[in-house]
Amino acid sequence: MLTAGILTVGVFTAGVAAAKDAPPDLACTPALPHFCANIHVSCAGRSRRPTRAFTLTLRDGAALARFEDGETARLGRSDGDMGMVLRADGVGGYIRVMGDRFSQRIYVNGQALMTRGRCIAP
Repeated sequence: MLTAGILTVGVFTAGVAAAKDAPPDLACTPALPHFCANIHVSCAGRSRRPTRAFTLTLRDGAALARFEDGETARLGRSDGDMGMVLRADGVGGYIRVMGDRFSQRIYVNGQALMTRGRCIAP
């Protein structure tokens, strides 16, 4: 799902040893109701943009996110020491999944916004 040229995905993972070994389907729930300018300590600079729950299906270097409102997004996938990173083509944002936690960064009018949350295998 692309909105105004930005990725507006929730974020996700399951409690597994390595992100590439994650089960094919994850249910992800953001911990915060809205995106924030910074989430490293707490929610600083709370935005009006709401976060959304979604499910994630992983397949051979790609992922499909399905949001609670029915929208979908196809994402490219890379795995490394810092977890699994998911990105949409032509979009500056990303979703990073490590263990059962995720963080997400999107860009709105040139401003970075972030959220975080957890994912479980349904």
